[in-house]
Amino acid sequence: MAFKFFRPSALALALALAGLSARADLVITEAMSNSAPTVTADWFELSNTGNTVVSLSGLKMDDNSYLFSASVAMAGLDAIGPGESVIFIEGNASAITAFRNKWGAAFPRVRVGTYSGSSVGLSATSDGVVVFDSTGTELTRQGFGAATPGSSFGWTSNNSAATVSTAADSHGSVASNGDVGSPGRRSNATVPSAPVTQAASAVTGTGFTANWQAGANASSHVLELSTDNFSTLLRADGSSGGGGIALTAASLSQAISGLSGDVCVSYRVLALNEGGASAYSDTRQVPLNAGSCGTPPVFTGLSNNTPLSGVVGDSRDHYANTGTVFSVSDAVSAANALVVSASSSNAAVVANSGLSVSNSNGTVTLKVTPVGVGYADITVTVRNEGNASASRVIKYAASSSASANASTVWPSGRSDLSTAVKVDDNHVLLADDEPANQIMLFDRRRSGPAVAVFPLTSIGGTMGVGAGANCESITGASCDGETDLEAGFALGTRVYWTGSHSNNKNGGIRPDRWRLFATDLIGSGAGTTLSFVGYYKHLRTDLLAWDNANGHQLGAAYLGLSTSAGAGLAPESANLDGFSIEGMTVSPNSAAAWLGFRAPLVAAPGQGAATAGSSTGRTHALLIPVTNFNTLLQANGGTAGSATFGTPIRLNLGGRGIREIRRTVDNQYLIIAGPPDGATGVAPKDFRLYTWDGSVGANGEATNLALRSTALTSLLGGMSASPEGLIEPSTALTDNVSIGILSDAGDVVFYGDGTAAKDLSDPYRKSRLDTVTLGSTASYVDTDGVSDSTESQVPSASGGGTGDGNGDGTPDNQQAHVASLPTAIGSGFATVVSAAGRPLSAVAANALPQDAPATASTAPYGAFSFTASGIPVVLGGSTENFELFLPYHPQINGALKKNRLTNQWVNVATSVVQVGNKTKISFSLTDGGAFDTDASINGQIQDPIIPVILPAVASVPTLSTWGLLSLSTVLAATGWGAQRRRRGTLAGKSGKRTAA
Repeated sequence: MAFKFFRPSALALALALAGLSARADLVITEAMSNSAPTVTADWFELSNTGNTVVSLSGLKMDDNSYLFSASVAMAGLDAIGPGESVIFIEGNASAITAFRNKWGAAFPRVRVGTYSGSSVGLSATSDGVVVFDSTGTELTRQGFGAATPGSSFGWTSNNSAATVSTAADSHGSVASNGDVGSPGRRSNATVPSAPVTQAASAVTGTGFTANWQAGANASSHVLELSTDNFSTLLRADGSSGGGGIALTAASLSQAISGLSGDVCVSYRVLALNEGGASAYSDTRQVPLNAGSCGTPPVFTGLSNNTPLSGVVGDSRDHYANTGTVFSVSDAVSAANALVVSASSSNAAVVANSGLSVSNSNGTVTLKVTPVGVGYADITVTVRNEGNASASRVIKYAASSSASANASTVWPSGRSDLSTAVKVDDNHVLLADDEPANQIMLFDRRRSGPAVAVFPLTSIGGTMGVGAGANCESITGASCDGETDLEAGFALGTRVYWTGSHSNNKNGGIRPDRWRLFATDLIGSGAGTTLSFVGYYKHLRTDLLAWDNANGHQLGAAYLGLSTSAGAGLAPESANLDGFSIEGMTVSPNSAAAWLGFRAPLVAAPGQGAATAGSSTGRTHALLIPVTNFNTLLQANGGTAGSATFGTPIRLNLGGRGIREIRRTVDNQYLIIAGPPDGATGVAPKDFRLYTWDGSVGANGEATNLALRSTALTSLLGGMSASPEGLIEPSTALTDNVSIGILSDAGDVVFYGDGTAAKDLSDPYRKSRLDTVTLGSTASYVDTDGVSDSTESQVPSASGGGTGDGNGDGTPDNQQAHVASLPTAIGSGFATVVSAAGRPLSAVAANALPQDAPATASTAPYGAFSFTASGIPVVLGGSTENFELFLPYHPQINGALKKNRLTNQWVNVATSVVQVGNKTKISFSLTDGGAFDTDASINGQIQDPIIPVILPAVASVPTLSTWGLLSLSTVLAATGWGAQRRRRGTLAGKSGKRTAA
């Protein structure tokens, strides 16, 4: 094994030897704990009061706990020169940028380092700063009291009395953008004059010696060395960082080593003393090897450390197909003569062969095709004809498409997308329920960033949202700026949006979620923009008041909305009684906006109100119509009490709430149903897709709900995402039509680093969008009007057990096309069956109609009524087969139905047979035909029908006009004869005779 030894530079050795004693010369000379009004982060000034360069390596700081154990590292500066004052600011590079924007005109060349930590912020009331070396030895400390907003504290020596900065004081303080202080200066001493560079000497392939002439009045010098126009500074050993090389005033040269490649190295020098920094010297350039020192080319539209993300194996990946586009230019070379190249730091994520670069007259396109999951730095370099170059680094991340389907695309930029509003077949507006407060326009044909982003602040401002505690004048409420967008729908070119109107996950009252607003679509396709219309901020208050006042006529507070929305109750309560709006659509006639609730679930129609704090009886999802939604929106948020509401609609979604609901072009509805609390993937805590024709029974329950075969959980391939958005087709719903499913992927770990998407920075966040086939109807929801407990009592047709009245092996209360209920006359149960599997509703057992040609003796079980729906609408009407099961009665031999055209009762039974312990009557009816009560070809057939004991007559082979008339004549005569016999019997019992 070979070993390579490195010899430390002379500067490093000198700093190490001098460090211990020289650090005694470090003094904290200024601190800012209350910047105003152009706020910057807290900072303090560290000064070298001695005559030697002092190393800053390993230094740590703390606030007034003055504890080494609580201290944090000071970074960014290797050393401080004699007489120099430097700044350490809380935060990162963006904090330094803000600091320079505030102070740059007055102190443009002060050097700045950073520190950060959760416990070291400086307080405006009173605090302190201490600096330790790496062993915990305290080097300097200062304490201070309450700060004057916008003015720093200053000190002349350790533990001296603090003074508050004022303009033109002894520290040379100035006013800059609202603050007063002297960062980088501690006296009114004359600022040094600028040094002048001299030609470099001892130039080799790996280094050189930088030379300069001193400026007057200098206490120290700082040498800055760079290969990229001073965007990045180098140390004397050629490594990156350090913030500049600090030297004594007597030092007029510095050896540089450790460089490589055909590069151009630039250097410049600052002179410093107590009065601050001089202007920079001129810049000297040194070519190494075959390097050239022309002015480097310039990047436009590509910042250093730009974050991008892609997807392994995704044929729709934007950065693999279209790429990222930027510009390059040069002062000497023509744009198309510039050579642009790219290289990857991690071939396991992106191989160099996966990087494609093209330069079209200065417009550069870089395409990135990943091969593995993870992160890679992609360095893009542009070089001119003089061999001068500049580089930018792209921070690239790649995720997997292993769980994707053929249609899956991955919108990036947000991970918690919760609603989708279609603009056209290719473009969709997406919004999320996290604090981004923005609406994004995406192209459904590709994975990648949004086409356009519309921050709510640029659309509608704050929409009246307050800030801090008791916002909106609501005691106990607080505003955190999160609108929590959960639903939206388009009506023409206007799009309505709503926040969840919920508490936060801890039950905190958050009025900034109480927003219903609208935007108008301007333009089309990728050029679509949004124009704000207005908003309403009292919807939640109005809903609660309406429920409490029995506005729905179900009983005061029947829905329990005030309790569900109460402080302390989370929207995802395990008792299914939270409060959260997650779906919104428009009614079939566009007259009302339907609010779809994820929670609470409520009781079924006909049942008592569910008990607060209990999941018992909470079986149905809730839709509440807002009947004046289009007039509520105002520039000032409207007036409380303005909203009006329609009759609530309850939907049996198998114990699930509404996560999204969308009206289609043929006035049908798509519904994503999911658990009101957390999902486990096991019913009912899973996601299911339903369709609905918008019909509602007289009891307020949605009818003709169909569970579709598309399995939303298996669609995601095991990914821990939640389907929460729908994109409707442009055509009528059929089994084979394609729809879009948008999934919240905030909890997904995309890059193999254990970090959930919601905890990443925006460019790395992703959601999921799938296009799926609607699929066939798996089953209709049982909304027959008969309770499950009642249906479970019917004797089974097989003779053993209960609950299966027609003997098909499935409990009747699990089937929408089968309904069992007690008879109205006599005893026992009857079972109504749609042989074609059409959903039944309004199933009832009735007394005999007044005009029925039958009595209790000839119709021993009374009459039955029902509505069958979902029947195909065809010319002339579809003919459907039905079955009626009754307790076995050997004499029942027909079923009467009234012909609405002739007003005659007719036997419509096609067969009457014994099945086990049952009498089974089969009959056929035609949609819109003579025996359909509603008289319309509308996909519904309405009954009533009477199973009867008919006298023995010649069979009627068809239901012709002649047959109907003949049967009615026989029935009439039979009825007359029966009445005569009854009268004769009664007369005989009374002792009277009647004539034969």
